[in-house]
Amino acid sequence: MTGFARACQESYRGGVRNLKSLLFLAILVVVGSVLYRMRRSPPTLAPAAPVTGSEAMPSNPTGGDLWDSATALWGQGRARQAGELFALGATLHPADASWPQAEAVALSSAGDSKAALQAIERCRKVAPLAPEAVRLRRRLQLEVGFEKAGAGDPWGGRQLADAVLLDHPDDSMALLLRGYSWAMEGDLASAETALGRLVDTYPGTEEAYPILIQCALRRGDATEAGKWLARLRSRFPGTTGLDLWDRQIASLREGRGAFSSRLRVTCDGPCPEGLEREVLEEAERAWTSVGHDLGRSATSTVSIRLVDAASMPTEWAAAVYDGQIRIPLKLATDPQRRGSVLRHELSHAFLSQFTRGRIPLWLNEGLAQWLEGSRPGSLPDARDAAWLDALPSRRQWMDLSSDEAELAYAWSLAVTSELLSLHGSIAMLRYLDLLAGGSSEPDAFASVFGRTYQSLSARIRERM
Repeated sequence: MTGFARACQESYRGGVRNLKSLLFLAILVVVGSVLYRMRRSPPTLAPAAPVTGSEAMPSNPTGGDLWDSATALWGQGRARQAGELFALGATLHPADASWPQAEAVALSSAGDSKAALQAIERCRKVAPLAPEAVRLRRRLQLEVGFEKAGAGDPWGGRQLADAVLLDHPDDSMALLLRGYSWAMEGDLASAETALGRLVDTYPGTEEAYPILIQCALRRGDATEAGKWLARLRSRFPGTTGLDLWDRQIASLREGRGAFSSRLRVTCDGPCPEGLEREVLEEAERAWTSVGHDLGRSATSTVSIRLVDAASMPTEWAAAVYDGQIRIPLKLATDPQRRGSVLRHELSHAFLSQFTRGRIPLWLNEGLAQWLEGSRPGSLPDARDAAWLDALPSRRQWMDLSSDEAELAYAWSLAVTSELLSLHGSIAMLRYLDLLAGGSSEPDAFASVFGRTYQSLSARIRERM
């Protein structure tokens, strides 16, 4: 499974719970501080305008009683209820942009950045945005972008970063979001290039350094990690977690763990003797198997960390790939299960690298199951067919229950198997190449497979 965990959302909403992976915790805390600073006491970003978190409510002399009622609720601190009345006003007065702008201000104050961004986009369709609305839109795009990137939808986060950069090409927060999103997709090369340029231009962008350290550690490059740590310590000596990175880098330099030319396996805590070597040997076999079945292999080193189960994002996640593979220690000691899990997670690593993180989530999970050796049995029950149509619109699964996740995985495997049986692996690789080149998912799908996802969905439904 992909993604960085529900923990990213929890860290934003009030603290990380039960995370034993200290390096993971450090990067969450630092990047999470971006969201906090944007809303509370934002930095000044040159040359882009400062981010603000307390936009003024627009005026509307002709708003009447409904506007007065909404602003009264706003004045009482009841932002959510005020937002609902402003939304009603926007419906009743579709040509008046002040209603959706006020709705956005209220919902933003209530902490619902996603709904506020949707409101400000509706405002844009009515009339050009006022300067204060432009500033609000930028802040909301960044807030939602960081939330998406940290909650399993880094592609969506990067799209929002690019949207900000269209209007503010040198916006350091948007450049940070772009690099962060690439790191969360597992595209370490793009992340390091983007963030390296960012800190060269804006060396005060504190949040970029931990991501650069993390990327270097994931690649097994102790020298590069040490360089970024030294720069962070020099500029921000009070940063939380410096000693944790010191220990991680020292461990890497001392050669703890098991290594090959393409894989590195390390244990976060106490590890049974010889386990890292066993996992490495199993991972080498999995690498060969996935590369053979897929028709190509990754070219960058993949890191595998054996971690405490408490650091996993959700109880139903067997393992996670988020630029590195994280496997719970208990599963790693089970030779009956770890082979298929390693094939699954290495598939994510390969696919992320091939497509620069642009592979749709449903196909990422469907191909990973296929490459681990799973094949669909009977189709899920027809009563659950709504999942089939919803798959392309889902950018994360971390918010799913165990039963919902089971359905999502089952449908993903069914659709992927249908595509492979109809068109074969060569066509599948051509589709992945088009995505890597920047083609949209629908355009690439139609170009390679000669159909839409909806027509494929209808074909599967006929057999239910």
